[in-house]
Amino acid sequence: YGREGVTTLLMTFGIGAVVGNLAGGVLADRFGWRATLTALCIGQMVLMPLFSALPVPDIALLVLAFTWSAVGWAFMSAQQMRLIGIAGPQAPVALALNAASIYVGAALGSAFGAWVIQTYGIQAIGIAAGAAAGLALIHITLSALWPPNPR
Repeated sequence: YGREGVTTLLMTFGIGAVVGNLAGGVLADRFGWRATLTALCIGQMVLMPLFSALPVPDIALLVLAFTWSAVGWAFMSAQQMRLIGIAGPQAPVALALNAASIYVGAALGSAFGAWVIQTYGIQAIGIAAGAAAGLALIHITLSALWPPNPR
């Protein structure tokens, strides 16, 4: 893509991040954390496998990058709402642990992605990422069934 193409792609991703961050808060306030996180996980399950279809026309890549970014960045507001509801007065600690866990998740996801690429090739990475989003959806669904232990 060259310098201009990469810049355009990163700018598109960044705009999607801002839109997603704002939309995530609005969605969580309007529909609650469970519905928002469920919809966002389903969105990732649909979007991520599309990366296995690369290369695609430039405009399709920009739309995909924007949408992926928006859906991904929308997650945080609803997740924070969920954690505050679970943790109550311990919310600051829960939110700090969540922030730290994001980095652990990025490291584990990178290691898993490297294994997928080494084992199945680069075209499999989107499908594997969609499956990982499916696991996140299972976790969200199960965690919503078990209320926190009151102290």
